[in-house]
Amino acid sequence: MKSILIISLVLLLAGTALAKLKPDSTVIYKTIGDVELAMNIFFPKDHDMDDKTPAIVFFHGGGWKGGGPDHFYGQCQYLASRGIVTMSAQYRTENANGTTPVECVKDGKSAMRWVYLNAAKFGIDKDKIIAGGGSAGGHVAAATATVKGFNEAGEDTTISCRPKALVLFNPVANNGPEGYGYNRVKDFYKEFSPYHNLDKNTPPNLIMLGTEDKLFKPALAKSYKEKMEELGLRCDLILYEGQDHAFFNKGISTEMHYQTMLDADAFLCSLAYLKGKPATMAEMHERYTKKPNLLIIHTDEHNLRTLGCYRNTMSDEQALMWGKETIVETPHLDRLAKEGLLCENWYATSPVCTPSRASMISGLYPIATGSHKNDLPLKDELVSFAQILKENGYATSYVGKWHLDGDAKPGFKPARQFGFDDNRYMFNRGHWKTLGEDENGPKVLDKKNSKGFAAYDPEIANEESFTTDFLVDRSIEIIERDKSKPFALMLSIPDPHGPNHVRAPYDTMYTHLFFEDPRTMHPDEKNVPGWHNLKGKKNRAMTLKQEQMAQYFGMVKCIDDNVGRLMTYLKTNGLGENTIVVFTSDHGDLMGEHGKHNKGLPYEMSARVPFILKYPGHVKAKKHIRKAYTMADFTPTILGLMNVDHSAQTFHGMDASADFKGSEKVLSEDRIVYMTNAASRWVAAVNNQYKLVLSPTDKPWLFDLEKDPDEVINFYNKLEYKDIADRLTKELYRQMELYQEPLLKEGTIK
Repeated sequence: MKSILIISLVLLLAGTALAKLKPDSTVIYKTIGDVELAMNIFFPKDHDMDDKTPAIVFFHGGGWKGGGPDHFYGQCQYLASRGIVTMSAQYRTENANGTTPVECVKDGKSAMRWVYLNAAKFGIDKDKIIAGGGSAGGHVAAATATVKGFNEAGEDTTISCRPKALVLFNPVANNGPEGYGYNRVKDFYKEFSPYHNLDKNTPPNLIMLGTEDKLFKPALAKSYKEKMEELGLRCDLILYEGQDHAFFNKGISTEMHYQTMLDADAFLCSLAYLKGKPATMAEMHERYTKKPNLLIIHTDEHNLRTLGCYRNTMSDEQALMWGKETIVETPHLDRLAKEGLLCENWYATSPVCTPSRASMISGLYPIATGSHKNDLPLKDELVSFAQILKENGYATSYVGKWHLDGDAKPGFKPARQFGFDDNRYMFNRGHWKTLGEDENGPKVLDKKNSKGFAAYDPEIANEESFTTDFLVDRSIEIIERDKSKPFALMLSIPDPHGPNHVRAPYDTMYTHLFFEDPRTMHPDEKNVPGWHNLKGKKNRAMTLKQEQMAQYFGMVKCIDDNVGRLMTYLKTNGLGENTIVVFTSDHGDLMGEHGKHNKGLPYEMSARVPFILKYPGHVKAKKHIRKAYTMADFTPTILGLMNVDHSAQTFHGMDASADFKGSEKVLSEDRIVYMTNAASRWVAAVNNQYKLVLSPTDKPWLFDLEKDPDEVINFYNKLEYKDIADRLTKELYRQMELYQEPLLKEGTIK
């Protein structure tokens, strides 16, 4: 008895995860007065809108009084995984809208007509559209197939609302004197009750019902089945012994929740709407109780043009900035992008190390974290994504450069862990080239020069001691230790940030190349923004240093090979399908463009960073997103993608998990995001085409990133750009006020 109770409790707790599911797309299907009704859509993996796929529309229960579309998200997710488009419709209810059961049926019919009307748009086969629902929602579904009236005034009734099959979970399908709801519809029950309107055109039915159901008693269900069969129609009735009404709901019995999904699967297979074998009960438990793992691979000062997958998004002129032959191949990262999504416009909130990292782990803009400049420590009370994951049962680890604990250097294993349970290999500062470990823990093998920087010794740098390799080895060891439970590991590689040194054989791989000066390297000093600070010596680039460039390329190649090692490990150990893999960087590196090295400016190669994410079965392969995001979006998005409740937290960034899981191959929404400068020299607003930069030291600069990807022309005063300049300005000021931008407080922006 005790073991049964324990199993039941485990199943019940496992079921709560389903409440956090999110649709891939939400579309308004009907507007009535000031009420908008939404259709929540789940797509099969790799669904193409040119496909012709079966679809099912679910209607939630709630006695026509309450409930919501998320009631059927579990069924939607499962059946979408089996290859059909699934939807859960919102409809008006008494509690929310003061309506009667009649309006529920009207909305159900409107929903079905909308699906038929938009079938081609969503890749749906019009001849294989199914309706389903539970309790009162089962009635609504059945009514769309049976009752003749109750259409919304003015609606085109020549468009069919009749499904080709019905999947009904304890439906209240008889509203006569012995059935549910009679007291509310008694004056017109014969027109309203599906049982009383069964005819030869009624599609095949599956009815799943508990033997103890008091609202749609088994005797009524048997009578429904007999009447269908008398008409020569198919009606499968499955009775579940000892189960009461609503037995299939996730919060009542996860076992029955799964079993009814499998029975619905078998019914749809028999109609040739689904192919292949249904999942087993064991597979259902695995699918719905197993949490996804998370592996973040984070680099430092990484120029986008050194990644093949990003060069592929650019013109040759942009991709080959240093000459036609000067490329580094990155096959492992390119494959990661092909198997997942690539965000073309992901920006640092502030393009220097500390503030960008602070935003990434917190979902906040830098000024709110305490770490808005390099070497400033995080506020003690800051909550990171790791803390939230830890509280949700994850083993959390951090390996590599941290740069969020003040000025400690190297500062291994900071006392403040911010949710990373294992931070043995976390170090605060420094771009050390070789690391080792003894009984006292990890240590720097580099010696320091007179300025305190690492003095690289190629004699001790090998595939075990070179920092990138060392950190990847430690990451694999930690994952090996934690692989039997949900894990989240952030690997922060200090390369390809300078000093530009890399171990053999990478140190000679690119020395044969000649790196041309970027065409923007020698700008007219009279025609550059004041915030550019071209006259300053810091990071000034007069010509490219060939050896430095070759070593930078070598560091990138070493990183890519190590990404390949990590991916091979995950695949070999059966972790690839259930691990979210993210590749990104804290900021870019101008590498000579605009006469500058390194970062800190709003130019693309300084502020825009790689962001690649793979999540098999949840994120479409080869997906590209052109919508703009910043590092403040990372934490809410990754928690949303992992179905981890973060409602208790307030983030500045958005949860973009619906964008990531959507079925579109290319998402190009226009969103304006805000960037800030650690030294308060500028602020910027950017979307997927335009960038506005405001500063205390110069007039506004507006860049058109399509017409002028080199960012050398100011379009701000051109008449045809007035509307976009005004829109960017308005939105920038709104976000500066919302996120307490220091420059706005100082009132010094021109």
